[in-house]
Amino acid sequence: MATTTKDIYGGRDPRDVPTYSIKDAARFLIIPSTTLHSWVTGQTYLTQREGKKRARPVIEIAAGRPPQLSFWNLAEAYVLAGIRRHHGVSLQSTRRALEYVGRKLGHKRPLIEQDFLTNGADLFVEKLVQLADEDHTIRALVNVSRGGQLAARELLEATLKRVERDTHGLISRIYPWAGQVEEPKHIEIDPRRAFGRPVVAGTSVPTESLAERFRAGDSLEELAHDFRIATSVVESALRWEMSAAAA
Repeated sequence: MATTTKDIYGGRDPRDVPTYSIKDAARFLIIPSTTLHSWVTGQTYLTQREGKKRARPVIEIAAGRPPQLSFWNLAEAYVLAGIRRHHGVSLQSTRRALEYVGRKLGHKRPLIEQDFLTNGADLFVEKLVQLADEDHTIRALVNVSRGGQLAARELLEATLKRVERDTHGLISRIYPWAGQVEEPKHIEIDPRRAFGRPVVAGTSVPTESLAERFRAGDSLEELAHDFRIATSVVESALRWEMSAAAA
């Protein structure tokens, strides 16, 4: 007798379903919740000439109260946090880059559709450029935070080392990091596992479960044995949970 699998998302891509509170999303990405709140709801700021002004959200989320983020939004926030935290690019430059990529290059969600490169001050994307008076194109870097100015590739370093993409080039899995971007990919966030909660990579074991049992007195060895994962991975998961809790 054939069995059917219940579609709990009603036919929607699970990555597009509002799932995360701002507080949880900020904890998973190890950024202040006030920072993430301003990214998804906008921010009021003062100007000398015009007084109070309101900046638009950098990340567009579904309407609702309280606001909730989808996995797409979480991925967008992850990329934005990496640009801001790891590379030190200003939010103003980032906003200009996103507007340019959306308007000129035709990307509706550039943070999850487009790989960005950076020199620490500006953002760049790769683009095929037609050479003047020639029949071929070259792959060049476009400075998208300065309105499309071309830049030299050797000045830049690659970003987005810790995401996986689907066949359409969209982010499908995130490997969050706490201390160094080069640290092992022991933690993953995938909307198809544990309802998008952080888990030990390659499993459905929530990192929260490991932390709760460790706080209750279980040893590293007991956790490794019970969940059938390496002790070093348990240690990484617990360190990540501690960093997330302290964010």
